[in-house]
Amino acid sequence: MIVPNVEQNLGRRTWLLLLSKKTTTAVVLLLGSELIRLHRDLGITTIYVTHDQVEAMTMGSRIAVMNNGVVQQCASPLFIYHHPANLFVAGFIGSPAMNFLPAKLVVHQNAIVADLGDFVLPLPESYDTQVHDMVGKTVTLGIRPEDIFDGALPASAPSAPATAKVQVDVTEPVGSNVFAYLKTQAHEFVASFNSDTSARPGQQLDVTFNMARCHLFDIETEESLLRA
Repeated sequence: MIVPNVEQNLGRRTWLLLLSKKTTTAVVLLLGSELIRLHRDLGITTIYVTHDQVEAMTMGSRIAVMNNGVVQQCASPLFIYHHPANLFVAGFIGSPAMNFLPAKLVVHQNAIVADLGDFVLPLPESYDTQVHDMVGKTVTLGIRPEDIFDGALPASAPSAPATAKVQVDVTEPVGSNVFAYLKTQAHEFVASFNSDTSARPGQQLDVTFNMARCHLFDIETEESLLRA
């Protein structure tokens, strides 16, 4: 095994371990859990450079997401997943990637909603103070595939859902989930349904959105409009 050799060669004076992606994919797959154990057992600060967001999410206690040499966000994996600082971070973390849809923020019945053209999604009341100045403007709405649900499976849907009627284009069963590629007249996006779904290509389907998990980004700066 390679890992015992690494552990054996790390002297007690070692205070920083730097690992890069120059190792082969096979070695990285072999070492993943062992590197986590090494870090835990030895207590050595470890910096691991990778282009694989899954490795970053599973191995890191903190992640620094970089783009063109500039740090975009540095935080714990789950904080970055739930509160991405900008469009780049949001699109990089998560698989399948977050859906990005242009939406105009408007007031409807004294509430701010996202008008996507062929359907409208209500925003959580907690967003009002943060996006009030953006009413009348177009923003980028982000929603992860796992936050879009098959409306025919009410047990898995949010309690107060926002809904849209879509057409199923392609489905990809992946075991416990089914990736469904959906479209409306104006938009295309991906959902990750429970494997109990009966969604099939060509089918018309009602989907629900967990808007408590939606994201809003400035269309020009690409920065998040929501504060964690």
